[in-house]
Amino acid sequence: ISEDGLQDGMKSFVSGHSSSAFAIATFSSWWLGSALVWNKDRPDWGPAVGALSMGTLLAGAGYVASTRLSDNKHHPEDVVVGSLLGATVATTAWFVHFDIDGRARRRSFTVVPTVGLGQTGTGNGLALVGELP
Repeated sequence: ISEDGLQDGMKSFVSGHSSSAFAIATFSSWWLGSALVWNKDRPDWGPAVGALSMGTLLAGAGYVASTRLSDNKHHPEDVVVGSLLGATVATTAWFVHFDIDGRARRRSFTVVPTVGLGQTGTGNGLALVGELP
């Protein structure tokens, strides 16, 4: 690899490839786990297939992250932080929308457009109306 190529690849923090791969793998693993591994209504074959699928997804994300290093596109800390960021965002998104067993959380709010609010009567935007559980 040329010096210019090496320097160009070392300019980004965090690794978008790593964060995307781990976000997809983590969210999918939560879904598989809630459906096949720890759900009490799971099929008999569920834990084996679910665990294998989860491991495959996470191994694939690890492979994507490792290629960012082997291709000299990122520093190790770019990849590690990107991977942790993706897994954290996916886990947060899962628990905002679902419980540990994959049941959707109920919310009693909606997003509505706002027109003409504020002191001058020109405030436009969006507002949350209702209550969060």
